[in-house]
Amino acid sequence: MPPPRLPDDPEVWLRHETIDEFVLTGCTDLAPRSAQTYRAWLRHIRATLAWLERGEQAPPPMRAPAGVTAPYSPVQLGRLRSWAEHLPGQARTDALALMALAFGCGLTSGELAAVRTEHLRHLDSGAVVVTAPGTERLIVCRAAWEDVLVHAADQPSGRFVFRPRRAARHAKPARELGYRLALDYKVDQRGVQGSAHGALLIDGFLACPLMPGRLATATTGLDDAAIRTPSEELTALISAREPYLLRLKQSANAGGAIRFQCPASGTSPSVTCPRFDRLHQRGPSRPATVDLTDARQRAAHPAAKPRVLPPAPDHKTGELPKICHQHTITLHPGDLGHLDKFRQDLPYLSPSWRGTYSAARAMTEGLNGRLKGHDLDLADPKNQLAHGRVAQTILIALLVAVANDHFLDQWRHIHQPPTSPTHPPTSP
Repeated sequence: MPPPRLPDDPEVWLRHETIDEFVLTGCTDLAPRSAQTYRAWLRHIRATLAWLERGEQAPPPMRAPAGVTAPYSPVQLGRLRSWAEHLPGQARTDALALMALAFGCGLTSGELAAVRTEHLRHLDSGAVVVTAPGTERLIVCRAAWEDVLVHAADQPSGRFVFRPRRAARHAKPARELGYRLALDYKVDQRGVQGSAHGALLIDGFLACPLMPGRLATATTGLDDAAIRTPSEELTALISAREPYLLRLKQSANAGGAIRFQCPASGTSPSVTCPRFDRLHQRGPSRPATVDLTDARQRAAHPAAKPRVLPPAPDHKTGELPKICHQHTITLHPGDLGHLDKFRQDLPYLSPSWRGTYSAARAMTEGLNGRLKGHDLDLADPKNQLAHGRVAQTILIALLVAVANDHFLDQWRHIHQPPTSPTHPPTSP
């Protein structure tokens, strides 16, 4: 005979008696500690949502023996590796990298997810040494997994070893929907963030590799206060960056590839570059009379534009990056690896960026203020009793859903007030 169905009432679902019954009779296939974790989450959800106590019994104490899960045996590891080696394409590379960092080096989940190619060192002896990110530990990989990390160490610098093509969770879907991004960064993320095809990624925007160092590092190490209220010096440095930024040549195609143009190329270059002139055999322009009373003519003259200064002597042609050999470069999805999450469509701290970002930030902060000042106060510690990221995420999602429902209800009462009922005239 099936058990009786509970009524459609959340206050009944989250009563202590119901939770305990579920744990004791409905979680028999779980390990004792897992069942205890389920019970703790459900009770935290109940406490956070502040259900009324209505004659409930005191919950009985429960315990589960503490135990340590045995590590994988050599046979199990062999089976896992055989399975991983038969996966297709990138899935095979990712699975083997995960196993090499975990089983071969003993890294934790947080450490192995942060390992990049520059953290690997291939010694002459054949051994591979891994520097654990965020620590000073040097770990020698086990011989059975050396071949996996040797291949990873040969990849371009700055790429993650495990899942190197991963990007931001929100930036990529937003771009695919056609949105243009205006982003801010943490203190340690500002300034030069990486490179692609020789072009520097500076505060989310691709720029000439020979941009003066003082401009490239203008925001390096600046705190949020200095960014919110920039000084005149910082504003001038940001403005001086603009001529060195790569210009958009063609927007993203169906595959997400974007073309950018060197600032020294084209009919109206924003800088002059001796390296570009040498590689592309551009001769000196024909002298033309400049009308000093015409501001546009004066600004368009090559002498009025910033001049890129290559090192002397300059590098050999074969050693120069792609951006210097070509008029344009194509940025494909994955070329920046994990750095793609930093890329944005407006130059950082420029007037256009400020106009876009300030409005979006004001709207977001307004919503945050309403949530924190609402009856379901997210800032109140008593509403954050659950432990663990999953439980906290579920609780915050429920609270935000309730608050959004209240916001919509208020809007309807203001903009769509209920009409007064009409009554048919009474007959005489």
